[in-house]
Amino acid sequence: MPKLLASLQARKELKEKQERLTEITGTIEKRSSEFDDAEVERRDAILTEMEELKNEQRSLETEIKDLEQRSKTLERQETTYSIIQSAGQTVIEQRNDDSDQYDTPEYRSAFVNYMKTGDEMELRSITTDTTGIPIPKILQNSIERAWEKYGKIAGRAKKTSIKGVLTIPVEKTSSGANNREEGATTEEGEITLEEVVLRAMFTEKKMSLTDETMALAADEFLEYIGDDITQKVLVEQEKQIVSRTHEGGKGIIGIVGNKLTKAIKSALDFNTVNRAVAKLCDEVDEVIVIMNRTTFYDNIMGMTDTTGKPIYQILTDNQGKPQHFVNGLAVEFNSSLPAYDECVEDKPYMAVGDMSGYRLNYPDGSDNVKTLVDPYTKSDNGIVKLKGKLLAAGNVAKPGHFVQINKPAASVGQ
Repeated sequence: MPKLLASLQARKELKEKQERLTEITGTIEKRSSEFDDAEVERRDAILTEMEELKNEQRSLETEIKDLEQRSKTLERQETTYSIIQSAGQTVIEQRNDDSDQYDTPEYRSAFVNYMKTGDEMELRSITTDTTGIPIPKILQNSIERAWEKYGKIAGRAKKTSIKGVLTIPVEKTSSGANNREEGATTEEGEITLEEVVLRAMFTEKKMSLTDETMALAADEFLEYIGDDITQKVLVEQEKQIVSRTHEGGKGIIGIVGNKLTKAIKSALDFNTVNRAVAKLCDEVDEVIVIMNRTTFYDNIMGMTDTTGKPIYQILTDNQGKPQHFVNGLAVEFNSSLPAYDECVEDKPYMAVGDMSGYRLNYPDGSDNVKTLVDPYTKSDNGIVKLKGKLLAAGNVAKPGHFVQINKPAASVGQ
C-alpha cells in the first residue's frame, strides 16, 4: 500500500506541475504580446515578470522530467513486485532496464577501449543493440551539458533527422489572400517558390591526447573528451550557422550573407536593433540578437534610450548564469562576427532573427558529436589525435526571419 500511495502522489504532483507549466506558458505568451504596445515605464516590469516566469518554467521542466522518471520507476517496481508475489517467490531480484546496461563500468571500459583501438568485439559482446553502438550515459550527459552551454544558437533552430539530401520548398513571394463573396469567383493567387537544398557535411575538430590522457581510467577519459571535443565541435557549428559560406552549398550555410537574409546598413546606436527588427516578417516569434561579445560590453553597455535608461540588461537564470538582453531581446554571442569597432565598411557586425526560420538536419539520426581516436597519428612524443565529428546540414529556410546589420562608411570627421 505505501508503494501505491507513493505512485499516486507522484502522479498527482506531476499533474499539478504540468498544469502550472501550461499556465506559465500562456502568461509568457500574453506578456510577450503586451510588450510591443506597452509604455516605456511598463516594459521593465513586463521584462522582470517574464524573466521570473521563464526561470520558474525552466525549473518546472526539470522537476517534471524527474517526476516522470520517478513515476515510471515506481510503476515498474510495483509491477515487478506483484509478479513476484503472485509467483510465491521469497527473493526479490530487481532487474535493470535496458538503458542501465550502458551505465556499467564494464560497458564504459569496453567503449573506451573501442574508442582507443577501433576494435568493437568486446563492446558487441556486451550490448544487445544491433543498430549501432550506444554511447555510455556518462558521455551522453557530458555531451548534453556541452550542448546546453555551447549550442545555444543551434538549440533554437528547427531540427530534423532525415537521411540523404533534404529539399525544402520556400515561398519567396506571394500575392496574398483573396476575398470573395459567396457564389462569386476569385482571381488565382500567385506564389513564387524556390528551393533550399540541405546536403550534409561533417564538421570536424581534433584534439591532442598525451600518453597520460590515454592512460586515464574509463570514466575520467569519457568526461575529459566529452567536455573538450564536444565543445570544440559545437563552437565551430555555432560559427558556421552564423556566417559560413560554401560554393557548392554543402554543409551548414550561415545566416549572414544568405540570399534569404535581408540586410540593412546602420551605424550602431540605441535604436539599431529596433530598426533591424522592423524589417522582419510578421511570422517571427522569439527574436534573438547575435553579436560579438566585445560589441556588447564595449558599445551596447554604454548606450541609453531617449529616456536615459540603459538599452541592455544582464539577468541570471536559475543556475546563476548571466543572460544578456538588448532592447528586451535575448543576445547570443558569436565570435564569427567582428566586434563593431573592428568591423570594416559594408561588412556585417550583427544579426537579428527568429531561429525557427533556420533548419538543421542530422542525416544519421542524432546530433551527438561522435568521437574516435585516430591510431595513425601517434608520433615519437606519444601524441595521438582524437577526432570529433558531427554530420549536419543547415540553412535559412524561411524568408523574412533574419536581418543582418552592415557597418556603413565612416562619417566625415570620424
